[in-house]
Amino acid sequence: RKDVWALAATPHRLAGPVLTLPQIDLGTSLPSRNAEALYWMGRHAEAAETAIRVVQTISAELGETPELATDAGGAWVAMFSASLRWTFEAPRTPGEFPVHRARRATAPGDGALPPPILRRVLVDDSIPRSLVGSLAELLDASLSARELVSTHTGQVLAMLEDRLDALRSASSPAEIEEIAGATLINLMALVGLSAESMVRDPGYLVSDIGRRLERARLLVRILLETLVPVPDPDIAGLTH
Repeated sequence: RKDVWALAATPHRLAGPVLTLPQIDLGTSLPSRNAEALYWMGRHAEAAETAIRVVQTISAELGETPELATDAGGAWVAMFSASLRWTFEAPRTPGEFPVHRARRATAPGDGALPPPILRRVLVDDSIPRSLVGSLAELLDASLSARELVSTHTGQVLAMLEDRLDALRSASSPAEIEEIAGATLINLMALVGLSAESMVRDPGYLVSDIGRRLERARLLVRILLETLVPVPDPDIAGLTH
């Protein structure tokens, strides 16, 4: 069998009907219950990931330079542990953010958080935005959005539920650190699935807004706690 090509005398352009898609109505395409759930899923996932990363960073520095825990009366540990004060605050809506003033969140004389805060931020249910607190809120919010997420996302959420139970029952620091590291991988998988598998519809936009808003808020809060115009002489001496 051979193909036969019929040549036209002039170039011929195929033309089809022009499709015009209507503008998406956010108010009708996504129920408010689902929108709120996806928004808070994004925020709680970002808060949980940030808590793990801050604790891991401080722990790694203390592991490499143990004298930071005692030199200058523990000034270095006190300053960087203060970057976790946000975990003691309940999550707020955008209208409650004090964006009209930029000041250091920890005023002199507030007192330093003790070193055990690194462990408490991971496993203490009494801290509103601890790792276990954020995971519990994330899983609770996901119950109102299960019909909007993929099967693989549901599997990651189930793994996060297992991590939450493991964190609550863990006792040794090494066990807590190991579970927190595994939880971070699951949280990264959750973000990756959202970025690669979700259709760029209003649901994705709401979830992404929540995640990026929380990341920006926590970044500013951590910078307010750790950046000072004139560093304490004792702390400055530890960097030379």
